[in-house]
Amino acid sequence: MNSQRQLHSSAPNKELGRTRALVLGLFIAFGISGCESITPNFDANFGKSLVAIRAAQTKNPMASITNKDKSTDGIEGRVARESIQRYHQSFIEPPAPANVFNIGVGSGSN
Repeated sequence: MNSQRQLHSSAPNKELGRTRALVLGLFIAFGISGCESITPNFDANFGKSLVAIRAAQTKNPMASITNKDKSTDGIEGRVARESIQRYHQSFIEPPAPANVFNIGVGSGSN
């Protein structure tokens, strides 16, 4: 009678051990697969669309090389100096903020 109890009590323990081993194996398998990159195609092509868009928007990609001996026309010295002074002054005395709540509302001409 005692040996029958041992047989019956050891069978559930074996099943419990198998279940625990299976669950542990599944957790390990899912854990290892989580470390694998799931986007190899995206990673391989990363940045290619930006390069293609930039190339499509560039009129002459060789312009800096073919025109290196030409000077560029800019603004005259007095205007450049005053604009830089105005820029520096804007940090000392910032312009008054605009009231955006009444733009387009109020006394308009009809």
